[in-house]
Amino acid sequence: MAGNTGMEQLIPIVNKLQDAFTQLGVHLTLDLPQIAVVGGQSAGKSSVLENFVGRDFLPRGTGIVTRRPLILQLINSKFEYAEFLHCKGQKFADFDEVRKEIEAETERVTGGNKGISNIPINLRVYSPNVLNLTLIDLPGMTKIPIGDQPQDIEQQIRAMILQFIKRESCLILAITPANTDLANSDALQIAKEVDPQGFRTIGVITKLDLMDDGTDAREILENRLLPLRRGYVGVINRSQKDIEGKKDIRVAIVAERKFFVSHPSYSHIADKMGTPYLQKTLNQQLTTHIGNTLPALRDKLQKQMISLDKELGDFKNFSPDDPAIKTKALLQMVQQFALNFDRALEGSRSNEVNTLELSGGARINCLFHERFPFEIVKMEFDETDLRKEIAIAICNIHGIRIGLFTPDLAFDAIVKKQIARLKEPCMKCVDLVVTELLAVVHTCTEKMARFPRLRETVERIITAYIRKREQACKDQLSLYIDCQLSYMNTNHEDFIGFANAENQAKKAVSGQANNLGNQVIRKGYMCLHNLSIIKGRDFWFVLTSESLSWYKDEEEREIQYILPLVNLKLRDMETGGFMSRRHLFALFYPSGANIYKDYKQLELSCDTLDEVDSWKASFLRAGVYPERKVKPEGEDDEENNNVIESNIDPVLKRQVEVIRNLVGSYMGIVTKSTKDLVPKTVTHMIINDTKNYIYEELLIHVYANEDQANLMEESPEEVKRREEKMAMFQACRSALEIIGDCTMKITTTSKSPQSIQDNISLFTPTPAPSAATKRGFRLSTPPPTIARPAPPPPPGNMGMEQLIPIVNKLQDAFTQLGVHMTLDLPQIAVVGGQSAGKSSVLENFVGRDFLPRGSGIVTRRPLILQLINSNTEYAEFLHCKGKKFVDFDEVRREIEAETDRVTGSNKGISNIPINLRVYSPNVLNLTLIDLPGLTKVPIGDQPVDIEQQIRGMILQFIKRESCLILAVTPANTDLANSDALKLAKEVDPQGIRTIGVITKLDLMDEGTDARDILENKLLPLRRGYIGVVNRSQKDIDGRKDINAALAAEKKFFYSHLSYRHIADRLGTPYLQRVLNQQLTNHIRDTLPSLRDKLQKQLLTLEKDVEQFKHFRPDDPAIKTKAMLQMIQQLQTDFDRTIEGSGSAQINTMELSGGAKINRLFHERFPFEIVKMEFDEKELRREIAFAIRNIHGIRVGLFTPDMAFEAIVKKQISRLKEPSLKCVDLVVTELSNVVRLCTDKMSRYPRLREEVERIITTHIRQREQYCKEQLCILIDCELAYMNTNHEDFIGFANAQNQSENAAAKGTRGTLGNQVIRKGYMCIHNLGIMKGGSRDYWFVLTSENISWYKDEEEREKKYMLPLDGLKLKDIEQGFMSRRHMFALFNPDGRNVYKDYKQLELSCETLDEVDSWKASFLRAGVYPEKQTETVNGEESSGENMTSSMDPQLERQVETIRNLVDSYMRIVTKTTRDLVPKTIMYMIINHTKEFINGELLAHIYASGDQSQMMEEAPEEAQKREEMLRMYHACKEALHIIGDVSMATVSTPVPPPVKNDWLASGLDNPRLSPPSPGGPRKTAPSMATVGSSGSLGSRVPLPLQALADPLPLFPIGLAVVLPPCPQADHRDKLCQLRLFPRGVKNVIDTNYF
Repeated sequence: MAGNTGMEQLIPIVNKLQDAFTQLGVHLTLDLPQIAVVGGQSAGKSSVLENFVGRDFLPRGTGIVTRRPLILQLINSKFEYAEFLHCKGQKFADFDEVRKEIEAETERVTGGNKGISNIPINLRVYSPNVLNLTLIDLPGMTKIPIGDQPQDIEQQIRAMILQFIKRESCLILAITPANTDLANSDALQIAKEVDPQGFRTIGVITKLDLMDDGTDAREILENRLLPLRRGYVGVINRSQKDIEGKKDIRVAIVAERKFFVSHPSYSHIADKMGTPYLQKTLNQQLTTHIGNTLPALRDKLQKQMISLDKELGDFKNFSPDDPAIKTKALLQMVQQFALNFDRALEGSRSNEVNTLELSGGARINCLFHERFPFEIVKMEFDETDLRKEIAIAICNIHGIRIGLFTPDLAFDAIVKKQIARLKEPCMKCVDLVVTELLAVVHTCTEKMARFPRLRETVERIITAYIRKREQACKDQLSLYIDCQLSYMNTNHEDFIGFANAENQAKKAVSGQANNLGNQVIRKGYMCLHNLSIIKGRDFWFVLTSESLSWYKDEEEREIQYILPLVNLKLRDMETGGFMSRRHLFALFYPSGANIYKDYKQLELSCDTLDEVDSWKASFLRAGVYPERKVKPEGEDDEENNNVIESNIDPVLKRQVEVIRNLVGSYMGIVTKSTKDLVPKTVTHMIINDTKNYIYEELLIHVYANEDQANLMEESPEEVKRREEKMAMFQACRSALEIIGDCTMKITTTSKSPQSIQDNISLFTPTPAPSAATKRGFRLSTPPPTIARPAPPPPPGNMGMEQLIPIVNKLQDAFTQLGVHMTLDLPQIAVVGGQSAGKSSVLENFVGRDFLPRGSGIVTRRPLILQLINSNTEYAEFLHCKGKKFVDFDEVRREIEAETDRVTGSNKGISNIPINLRVYSPNVLNLTLIDLPGLTKVPIGDQPVDIEQQIRGMILQFIKRESCLILAVTPANTDLANSDALKLAKEVDPQGIRTIGVITKLDLMDEGTDARDILENKLLPLRRGYIGVVNRSQKDIDGRKDINAALAAEKKFFYSHLSYRHIADRLGTPYLQRVLNQQLTNHIRDTLPSLRDKLQKQLLTLEKDVEQFKHFRPDDPAIKTKAMLQMIQQLQTDFDRTIEGSGSAQINTMELSGGAKINRLFHERFPFEIVKMEFDEKELRREIAFAIRNIHGIRVGLFTPDMAFEAIVKKQISRLKEPSLKCVDLVVTELSNVVRLCTDKMSRYPRLREEVERIITTHIRQREQYCKEQLCILIDCELAYMNTNHEDFIGFANAQNQSENAAAKGTRGTLGNQVIRKGYMCIHNLGIMKGGSRDYWFVLTSENISWYKDEEEREKKYMLPLDGLKLKDIEQGFMSRRHMFALFNPDGRNVYKDYKQLELSCETLDEVDSWKASFLRAGVYPEKQTETVNGEESSGENMTSSMDPQLERQVETIRNLVDSYMRIVTKTTRDLVPKTIMYMIINHTKEFINGELLAHIYASGDQSQMMEEAPEEAQKREEMLRMYHACKEALHIIGDVSMATVSTPVPPPVKNDWLASGLDNPRLSPPSPGGPRKTAPSMATVGSSGSLGSRVPLPLQALADPLPLFPIGLAVVLPPCPQADHRDKLCQLRLFPRGVKNVIDTNYF
């Protein structure tokens, strides 16, 4: 540095500056350079550093030695020693100790197995032999890991080196050994990456003495081969032998000098080679850098001093312990924070405007209108998946049926699924806004940093409040989505409806660009990353609604290309390459077509993610939508889609298309509403509430949170920072004084570096594409199930005789329980005329006199007589349980007494049976019913219709298919007049169940007999006749024994000439056996059907008595169960009444429940809103006042936004009244529904009262919540004027579009479609005036016509609707009709000379419905205007005196208000029904289903609540008895084996005489002969197989050993042993024609 005395003073000046700061304890952030030593492993870096110091102090060895960065500070000093930063205060005079400490410290962190670490070791060397330098020895670059080094050791070392050398203040000492190729130098390569121009790189060539003979590095050292701006310096280091031999470094430097001077290739540049020159060069570079930075340092110090002086302004007179100062500081900071927060969000009047990026309110605005709509579009449905889901939904709803019509449920299911997907972007929008709000809060509290507790407290309080409001807002948005899901408002005026679904919906969901014309949407720079030569270059893009163009620059002179937007899609891409910070997206065709020449996509990028989101939103406005996410199982889905598309029938395809169009239309409405309401809700519930909270409550919560003294206490760091600021201020002042004394006449020598061009090849590794394949699995079908043969039938039962006792058990089971079961138990009903001998027949069966006797009607109640064969003889009555009657005279008296007890003693009758059971060894098992004899003349107190009563009683028994009819007819009367046979014919026309009994054969006239009757030739019956002879009245009175009578009977038949050949088939014993056999067979035949009937009845009863099975009036569990069932029924009924579907009883007389609420939603509520509309003159006057008041004393040039907001807010506030009124009407109807649904609880009046009270209370509570929610809805509309709504006309189109809308009127363009038809009454017009008459009215969108009747043939008049208004009029005196009128507001006549058309309906509901229909047609109600003291006229004067500019502004705002209010009104009409549906109706349903029971339990004692009436208890007991009787009967039947062979029913006979002969007694009965095929008797079946005579089957054939089979009867024979199966088989030699033989396989 000789000859440059000024430069020599620089380093001492810097030392003085450092001392000035050090003495004051201030850390000066001077950008002093460092020199990083970079090179390959064993390149000689450590030797160069040791040469600088002149000491051996660095570790030596093979492989990687430097494993941690060593920051070496060389300081020129009088003394020589070393200090480590990690060994503070310890000085090392022995440099061998320094080496050992370096090795120990390295291994302490990296381990002893060649590991590395980026944690530096700081070493400071003081010596008189060094120049002031700061060097960094870095690990040598290596490629192969050694020891426990990681596999990426090369990358780790490379990253560590780059960490230091990438700083602009760092000089790079690139060391390369001369015995390697310079082109492969790792040091130069890595230096080139961070210093491509070579300003900071110095090349050092080592090991020049180790080059091959005949070679040198002259061209390198002369900077001709791979030149550097700062050139190369050659050095000679000690060899390993010299190092091990402890060769002195000073001697080595002398040898180095000698080498360069004596070498022929280097002697001419020897003065620029060697370690001393390198050291001086580095010192010179350091000094030059300091000289270059001193002026900048002076400026920096001056600026810092000014900044510090400003910062220290608050500290100059600061007293930390003064409470007043702390309070003042607290108030100022909170106020300043509130102001900054408001400015950051509102954007207006902000002192500091951020021009670099969006922040605060502007960023939130971007989130609302760019990011949020984009997120919604990303959630939209995929066309293919949507159509597939619609088709599947339709098929699943139709189920097994073939649907004729398109189901509503399919539309609801698809729409609800799509609406539910809107929840995610709504929640995401809230999250993004909250994140931005928290960032704003954090930014605005930066000025509180000096008071960390205050800042922390403020941030914590506000963050907690924002999080609370965030949750409330999310709940509100979830509520909004739930409201949308709860009710499908297909009555929305923008909904296309079913009729227009196919045509209009195609345009709505076609995905085409919005119809914006070709207007410009956005301009700006973006970078193109592909497309041939323009790869990676910025262009100026212009996006219109039809195309995307790009130019060379923003002057738009040279257009590069125009890309149409039709069918384009958009998708995200990964960031642009390694180390790239740009955000990419691409445009492409979904079909795979090229977008430009051979390129499939257009890759674009922006610097920030916000710019990308903004461009995406612009593309969204132009109709370019994002790419759909494809499911991983896309292959299977595609295959399924193909199957569905290929197999779909035309009807289903049409239904899918219609629903798809309807879904598109409805989702357009919901999406539009969502995009409008979410920003308003977020603004109202989070942003505005947070601002109000900060202004009004933050200070209170701050004071209440912590003690003010502690809150305003500065932390030790803040105190230290203030002291440092003071010290830094003093240090800056001292430093400026030192620099001011310095002479800056410095001459610096710098060589002009060469111009160097480097070509660097960049390789971008391309990862191998990963192909995802999906395997398909075929499920193996299970092996077919082999049906096992059914087991053989069980062997036959023990005998037919067991069947009758079983029926008796069944009868007892029912009777003992006192249950009247409607089961047809097999019985024999004895039917006959009065005194026909029925009772005598029964007594003959028993062999005892036990029945009442006498003239006239004796049997006045049915007597169910069960005869049971037993060893002992006695009788039992069911009404005398446990009492046995041995004396049968007592039985008679008991029957008479029991009869008189019920019927009275004067010949009255009753259908209540008397049950009598007779046990005797002389009877066969039989069950008979003795019924009252048929009579025609009433006797005593018998009613006049005694004949009909007895007839009805008899029919009650004999009409059952299981009842055999014993038709008793005396032989001394004409058989053709038999009342018994006539009744039997009515219920048994085929004669299958009728057995004829002829009594009093001994009383016939002499010379007459009943032979033809008994032989079944005269008036034949299928089961024939049996004759009996009863005791005479004289025998009865004389107590003639029945056994003697039976003997006399037998003697009579055997001795009578006409009867003796059939005497064995006559008489009481034979009748008894026949009845037993018949009853047994009949029971066997009817038991299966009886079992089925019992089972069905049991199932029915189980449903009815499930709650009564274990019911005990005092059992709390039973009462609880009954309560649960009633509540469940209430839940079902309430749901059906509201929803309307699946209702068991449909009200066809009037609207109720859900239908009435629907009418309130879509007729009454819109009408109430229209009634609230504004008056034009009043509105314009208010707009004018608002504009003038906002301008104040100034003359306004532009139309103020505040006027628009003030007017709109006033109009929005008026929507609250009709919304709340709608809630009241719905709640009233819901209360009526509850009262209707609790009718089934009338059994428990207290329970019903409590249930109604609880539900009504809940409804009232939900009513309040719903009203609060609707108020929030109105507040959200008031909080944020969304003038970015897609339906808003905007300022530019306000005048033109609004004038057109006003010219057309407010009616919707409905064409001339019919809106409503129905009857109304006209009260004026011509001859009808003074009276009234009903007419049939037809209302269309253009006129109203009325006809004489609904056939619409004779039209009376047609009235155009243009300009008409509607008003209510008072009803006439004593009139119950509700009236309204149509009129012209300008006073013109409506029809001829009449100013108004007066109409009326019977009910107010009809009037409201007609008003809503007129509303749809554009006929609005009359406005209620108030004029006070001529104020309206003054308004007119004011309007007429307005200046033209103000008039233009009023008209513009008027049009904007009209457009905006249409949007808000439409939203309100849509959301109010949905909110009511969700918050009241659905919540009430959920409350009834989920919480009602808990409230009932908590309301009081359940035992008192569940008290029932005595009638209910009696009904329950009756039902339980029926259930148990049925169950017992099934148990009894279950004991019977049903594999019994029975005697078949005899073949039919020609008995049409019953239909003719009974009506005409004189007509002779026909002969039983004819061509009929009759079953043969056993006696006539011979070997020849002849059938014998054609005589009908006599009754004795029933007792033959081999039964005979009628035609078509299937015969099942019991199994028999194999030994005699042939003998058994031979018995089946001959069967009648048509018999189906079913033979058991055991026979063969």
